[in-house]
Amino acid sequence: MGLLSAAEHASFRENGFLVVDVLGPHELAPVRAAFERLVEKQRAAWEAEAAAAGGRSQWQVGGQPRVMNYDQLVEDADTARTVELLFDPRTMGVCRELMGGAEAGCACYMLMCSPTEDHGPANWHRDIHPHDQAPLAALREDMRANGPALLQWNLALYDDEVLWVVPASHRRPNTDAENAALTANDRAVISPEAMQVKLKAGQGVLYTNTIFHWGSNYSPKLRRCVHFGYRSMRGSTFPYVAYDAYGTAATRRAVDKHLSPEIQAVRARHEALWEWECDTIMQLYRAMIARDRGGFTSALEALHPAPEHRITAVILLKNLAQKIYLDGEGGGGNNDFNQDERIAPALSQAERVALWERFLPLHEQLQTEEQEEEEMHYTPGFQSGPSRFLFDEMPAGLTVETFVRTWAVTTAAAGGGGDDLSGNARL
Repeated sequence: MGLLSAAEHASFRENGFLVVDVLGPHELAPVRAAFERLVEKQRAAWEAEAAAAGGRSQWQVGGQPRVMNYDQLVEDADTARTVELLFDPRTMGVCRELMGGAEAGCACYMLMCSPTEDHGPANWHRDIHPHDQAPLAALREDMRANGPALLQWNLALYDDEVLWVVPASHRRPNTDAENAALTANDRAVISPEAMQVKLKAGQGVLYTNTIFHWGSNYSPKLRRCVHFGYRSMRGSTFPYVAYDAYGTAATRRAVDKHLSPEIQAVRARHEALWEWECDTIMQLYRAMIARDRGGFTSALEALHPAPEHRITAVILLKNLAQKIYLDGEGGGGNNDFNQDERIAPALSQAERVALWERFLPLHEQLQTEEQEEEEMHYTPGFQSGPSRFLFDEMPAGLTVETFVRTWAVTTAAAGGGGDDLSGNARL
């Protein structure tokens, strides 16, 4: 028997979120104390920075102060509880089960705290930005066919009713009514289907971040909510957030000495999987540069073993290649991938140019025909402004095979010179 019942699996697939009991009453006090020590260290660091700059600290002005630098703040076995929570069967184990048994690596980890002043509601959104991920339809259909590759949590250390969701919105595009409501006021309830997620202390809600969700009220009422996310590693699909959030080797070693040998082994296994992923992406890129279709296909199948919707992985790998081509900037400062830190130094400038030229027809195909900024379009609720990129629907007829066929085509945007990319393409 798994960690979740068949009914819970079905509920998650249908609704896009699930409330799970994680910490029992006897566990809350030591975990709260561990996190509060991290809060105090981070708060002191912020206040020192503010004093040096002659201003107010992030703790004083932030609408949702976030403690994020765990590897710099953990200093003993007690504060290491904050990291151990990531590897608990009730968190990581549940995600592995929903991901079909794939390893679940850490993609983000932070503690969300209450502000010192009332900041009111945030805005409704999906955690999607098409310029450096993919059209929502691509992500939606990949998940529908192959299961989730990214899952997020809000774990309440005290009773928490900030988060709202629109159940099942991860399985469809925006409705006309939602677009109208978001345009009128994206900081109020946008739909009769919207529901408040009421967490008791120790409960967590896990959800796919393509669902509509809302931080409804950031008030000074005490809030300590652990927010963390897992991305699948060598699962059935390539995740649209493939970030490795374990920190540098030096900081990992500094934390590891406070963790159990079992957790250290998991962290080491994830590090090896991330290295494998970087190596496989490099194989795919080199195959593209050489116009080696067989090598490209082999690497792509390793990164996205599920045969359906592999084109989604190609789009994501295009975005990573763009980040490499632009020396780390990506389509809009893409922070969903950090494999470029490992891959980019191994590619010459000529190889980066050649690689981007292979991806350029796809890059153009994922944009609308509008040329002027005032003609850009926008779908409400996405985490980006107006854009030429397609927000929801995929281009007609786009497949892995049609993409591969474009490699022999020299585009006008590439300057008409083989692998000599001029840099004039629309980015």
